[in-house]
Amino acid sequence: SIGFVSVAKTLFLTVHPSSFISSHLTSHNKTNIKKKMSKVENRKLNEEEAKQVQATFLREQQKLQLCQQQEYIVKQKVNAFTTQHKRCQITLAELDTLKNHRVFKTSGRMFLLKGKDELTKELTDNKIHCTKQLVELKKHAISLKKDSEGIIKNIQEIYGKLQQK
Repeated sequence: SIGFVSVAKTLFLTVHPSSFISSHLTSHNKTNIKKKMSKVENRKLNEEEAKQVQATFLREQQKLQLCQQQEYIVKQKVNAFTTQHKRCQITLAELDTLKNHRVFKTSGRMFLLKGKDELTKELTDNKIHCTKQLVELKKHAISLKKDSEGIIKNIQEIYGKLQQK
């Protein structure tokens, strides 16, 4: 690109003065110069197109990075809710085996005395909440994956265009 620009500038500067063209060149040379000038103009247009394609390519790469970051965040949230869901299931199974109607629940460094039914209801609600969140997050993960696949296809098409030029 740098070589092309310097050649184009040199060609333009040596050929541009209209008085020089009209007074000192034959008609054959004039047509050759016009052809070279049109090639330079076409190359300038091609350079502008290439710049636009390159800008589009960069935007698509940024979209892909953002999509991948969001996928990572969703995976972390899925792991957190899955862990919380499993803990609720294990604790509910433990509560079912107890015969006492009063149990202790931890809250920071403290242990709070609660009724077994109240704690079972809390854990069940928490388990249901985790299940709903997991379903939503998995749907979101699927849509992000589809988006990233579409962006990758766009990048491959743009890369193909850049390779052709």
